[in-house]
Amino acid sequence: MEFDFLLSLTLFAISSASLLLFLRFEKRLEVLSSGQQLRIRDVVLIVAMMAVMVVVVVLIPGRILQILFLFSASSLLFLLTYLIVPRIPVAVLPPALLVGLYFFYWNLFFMDLFAVLLVISAILYVGRIFTWKTTLAFAALLTANDIIQVFVTGYMVDVAKKASGLALPMMVVIPSFPSPGFIVLGLGDLLLSGLFVIQTALRWGKHYGILSCASTAAGLMIGEFIILNTTYSFLPATVFVTLGWLATFGYIQLKAQKESKTPAPSD
Repeated sequence: MEFDFLLSLTLFAISSASLLLFLRFEKRLEVLSSGQQLRIRDVVLIVAMMAVMVVVVVLIPGRILQILFLFSASSLLFLLTYLIVPRIPVAVLPPALLVGLYFFYWNLFFMDLFAVLLVISAILYVGRIFTWKTTLAFAALLTANDIIQVFVTGYMVDVAKKASGLALPMMVVIPSFPSPGFIVLGLGDLLLSGLFVIQTALRWGKHYGILSCASTAAGLMIGEFIILNTTYSFLPATVFVTLGWLATFGYIQLKAQKESKTPAPSD
């Protein structure tokens, strides 16, 4: 049997870093979001747009995809940097570095580095505008869309191949260990994990947020085990991220029920 630990550890590290940064800059993020929060119908529209974008990515020419992605990525990096260091001359440096490196000195290390920076930027940006209810709705719809795009249309596989061919930082590519080779995880899966972690921490505290980092990483490890030891070469990782987070949610609910049944000490 083959195993891999590095990708799950990567997800844990990214989720934990996102949570710590969110808690550190929560007030600034609230100002950035202008106090607005998504509704269920907004989430439905977002997931529908994401599904359409998957098809668009498959169909549009590679050069146009490069331009659109680099523009969107540069905007996100500018927002993240400006959030931490609110100075425009400093905030423009990461976007400029991304574009410069991509066209003149690009490699797997930089692709992974900017993929991580982009997904952390996205998690911080949307973490405040999601609520507990809309996060659950988003997770359910995104997971359903992921299953359809992997097993029915196959477009998600095509997107991964196209992004990999263009070396766009739309995924993290990590060497597997102890098994040989490389394994890939999309930014959407990391985004979902980050949302779970932030909403868990906001609802039950930082301790349970960190616990959900570990449980989503464990869920992802199960998915990797299936890929490495069966004929499946591509699976919807959102399924395993969600299942992993449900383990934390179930633990919290069981603990709450147990505490509610414990009789209060008498005087």
